[in-house]
Amino acid sequence: MFLALLLIPGCNGAIPSDAGGPRRDASSNAGDASADGGGDGRAEQPEGPRCENDLCEIGETPDNCPWDCQPTLPRVLPNLFIKTASGTSRIYNQDAAAPGPGWSFSDDLIEATITDEGEGFYRLDLTAKVAIDSIAFPFMHEAIDVSGPGANDKVFYPWLGGGFEPEGTLAPFAWRGFEYPGAFAPLIITAGPEHGLLVAAVNWPPVEVMAAHAQRQNAVFYRHPIAAASSVRYRSLVTRVRGAPGYKAWHIAMNRYAKWFYSHFKAPEPPTWMIENEGFLNVQLENFMTFDIAQLEKLWSEKKDRWNLMLLWGQMSDYAGACCAKDRDMHSRYLPELPAFVAGVAKGGGHIGYYTREPAVGHIAESPGVDWYKEWVAKNATEYGANTTYLDVVCRGRASVPNSPVRLPPIFLDGTVPTETVCEGFQDVYPNSAGLLSGFLLGDSNFNGGEGITPELVDGGTYTNLVRFLMRDRLGYIGGSNGDHKVWGTAADYYVERQAFLLGLKLDIIHWRYPDEMVVATEIADLRAKAGWWKARPTYMDTVGLLDVPGELDVRRHVTRDGRNLFTITNWKKEPGLSFRHGECVVGVPADRLSIVESPCG
Repeated sequence: MFLALLLIPGCNGAIPSDAGGPRRDASSNAGDASADGGGDGRAEQPEGPRCENDLCEIGETPDNCPWDCQPTLPRVLPNLFIKTASGTSRIYNQDAAAPGPGWSFSDDLIEATITDEGEGFYRLDLTAKVAIDSIAFPFMHEAIDVSGPGANDKVFYPWLGGGFEPEGTLAPFAWRGFEYPGAFAPLIITAGPEHGLLVAAVNWPPVEVMAAHAQRQNAVFYRHPIAAASSVRYRSLVTRVRGAPGYKAWHIAMNRYAKWFYSHFKAPEPPTWMIENEGFLNVQLENFMTFDIAQLEKLWSEKKDRWNLMLLWGQMSDYAGACCAKDRDMHSRYLPELPAFVAGVAKGGGHIGYYTREPAVGHIAESPGVDWYKEWVAKNATEYGANTTYLDVVCRGRASVPNSPVRLPPIFLDGTVPTETVCEGFQDVYPNSAGLLSGFLLGDSNFNGGEGITPELVDGGTYTNLVRFLMRDRLGYIGGSNGDHKVWGTAADYYVERQAFLLGLKLDIIHWRYPDEMVVATEIADLRAKAGWWKARPTYMDTVGLLDVPGELDVRRHVTRDGRNLFTITNWKKEPGLSFRHGECVVGVPADRLSIVESPCG
């Protein structure tokens, strides 16, 4: 469903025999890629400065933006790949030096034009003359050295919260990618410390795609059949970027996509209580050997002042049963005490809800599936007392049909999914109030994570900084679910809690039974309350603009709605006298293991 390793037929290490043979019409500027002209599509930009960095427009001020307008960078022009229903594969190459706003192709398979819309944006207009099985646009069939030969570039994938691996891991044309939606954004970034390449699909409304990478190659695949005489239009963003001190190349690449995306998308404002909430108490009812409502009453009484949201899993199951079944009915062992308790919490101003997931039959965005799901939410509220809910799976998976716009966003806007919902996953185009990122740190079979897993230190692993930097002002929870309980608490030196603090995420608290495992979670909640953190609505800016950070520290930058710079800092060994720079401003660090520091320079 998500991961794909594709070997293009006829392209396993060699260009197919008919790949370079599109017939030109009279106006065509297209041609075969030559070894030095079309290999990586390099052509000098027109003279004059071009602003490749847009971070100044998102939380930056000109004084703190040393690279507002960067030197000219070579373009990377997109090629086109098609595979017909009968199995013929063909590549259409661009002549990088050709003048004009576009390149036209006409042969026995297609009529197509690729138009340069400026600033790295390209539009494909294609009419099929025969049935087409799939296309790739852009399709970089020849290798590109982003940082130069021998560089230690990393490939960044939009899977879970982000994953990375070294360039060169894959063979040529052995494409690796993840279906979008499912992947959190339709893009691939290849980058070293100073140089980067972004390849992204930029369609609005979005369509299903798979951004993919092979050895020094990037592409976006549209695996949507196109009938003969039918037409499609797709857009891509293909651009080189350059970093600067304090600004990583992947920051700039991701921000180029973010600027385009947020010019089209605006998430609704979450409820105030959800903004200011510090996290949720995760209760797995199926793990209670004997259910006693007094346990929940005690938990709520002790924790509600810091964590005023409780989410309940397993309400459909007996002890040792399923946490996550597609069953709308509550198990008899919880009746009538649990609904009465839940209703009491809601009536008293708390927030509490049950597990839900996609329908047993059909699609959650259309009948009969949407009706089934609405009835589940209504039953939880009217019969079982809930005033919020948890929606599993959906925000991590595909939600559309081939060749049609993503269907899921409307259900977050029309009341199908209540506003007061935490949805599993972090997906750019889903306008849900809050996402669950638990499991993103340790990862899965595709990318593994843990302490010290960063692109600077190791070859590959998870990298939640990616999704957080893209979805920088969205609400998210992270904690003990989906395997990340293994790095919660004392045994893991509070790894999950530290990451939640740095990333500006709320906590998913599954270890509430154990006081020793709650020490840092409590410390974080109290620090944020003292700083007025959630009222300030900070935007996550990762390490943008930070310089000379000592190895003893981990520091992230956040910009509040009123323009202040706040830094979340872990100084785990409590070293005294440390500092770092934000631009020209020197920021002193307390000898505390966790701290929130406001920039003395504004």
